[in-house]
Amino acid sequence: MSTCACGDYADTRHAFGYAICSRCYEAEDDAIEQVERRDARRLGVRYGWSDDEQPRPTPSARPSTER
Repeated sequence: MSTCACGDYADTRHAFGYAICSRCYEAEDDAIEQVERRDARRLGVRYGWSDDEQPRPTPSARPSTER
């Protein structure tokens, strides 16, 4: 079975049912991630599950209650 995108051998089916090879699937997934990251930056929200790409907030000290 050949894919509709590149003509290579399709080893899986896409979520919408069409045949797709691993390379095309990864390329499509990367393109979607780029759009999602761009939209997150534009909207000022975090993207993804991890905080590895986000700047760490500086801790703010609470006023002391000791006298």
